[in-house]
Amino acid sequence: MGSAAAWQLARRGIDVLLVERFPSGTSPGASFGGRRNLNLGYWDDTSLDLLAQALPLWERVEEESGLRVMHRTDIVIHGDELPGVVADMIRHHGFTVEESLSEESAERGPWFGFGFGTRRARAT
Repeated sequence: MGSAAAWQLARRGIDVLLVERFPSGTSPGASFGGRRNLNLGYWDDTSLDLLAQALPLWERVEEESGLRVMHRTDIVIHGDELPGVVADMIRHHGFTVEESLSEESAERGPWFGFGFGTRRARAT
């Protein structure tokens, strides 16, 4: 959050000093670990609204910095009823959802043989 706020302030011409409270690479610090996750698997409007707003900003960071900071992958949502609710919410927020039956999913790899429908979502 601090990095995002500092970036937006700096873009507006304000001098910014960003200070991390904890040492880099320690678990309490925001910079701990090399990866972050923007997960589409939510079924609440607030999280999906924030994600829909965040993705274009991450794309702008890549464009302005010339660095690739995002690697998009699909997520798999499986189950009996909840995946349908999540898939509908994801679609409602403008993201793509691909649905397949268990047999079709299993053709993509043995790890997809759940015995019921599978939904794959991609943030596009």
